[in-house]
Amino acid sequence: SAQALKEAFDRFDADASGKLDVSELSLALVHLGLSTANAAEIAARYYRLAAHGGYEDAEIDLAERLRSGRILVNPENGENEAVDLLSRALSQGSARAASYLAEIYRNGEFGRPKDPLKAMQYAYQAIKLSVEADPTTEDGDPFFEIDAGILLAEMAVNGEANDINGHSLLN
Repeated sequence: SAQALKEAFDRFDADASGKLDVSELSLALVHLGLSTANAAEIAARYYRLAAHGGYEDAEIDLAERLRSGRILVNPENGENEAVDLLSRALSQGSARAASYLAEIYRNGEFGRPKDPLKAMQYAYQAIKLSVEADPTTEDGDPFFEIDAGILLAEMAVNGEANDINGHSLLN
């Protein structure tokens, strides 16, 4: 179950970061009597289990690892996996997910065309969610509000935020 997976995850998350780094995963594998030779594959498998089980942090972390190439896109899930995971996390009120979606649509990642309007919508949503979030949570970290603001400013300066007639959408 998702709850059992979360409990196991929390047990080996020694630094309470919400993520298992390589050493924590290796410790968990050794504890379970497994080899660490396939640690990356095993990590990807457990990230996917947690993410597809609805664990918001895993949804966001897996999507970011897919974006950075630290976990490879799984052919059965396709390019949409990261965007789908972030969309699910966003539906749970995640400012982090909104910020990452803004970047994806700004840059045209995962087979998505560049879409400045969507990028701006997600950036504004990230700001709103970050401001509304509990400041003791990761989504309440002002980084995501600032990051979204910087993204909007860069888009305005670079002329990326224009309507169909070439008029600036950001002033």
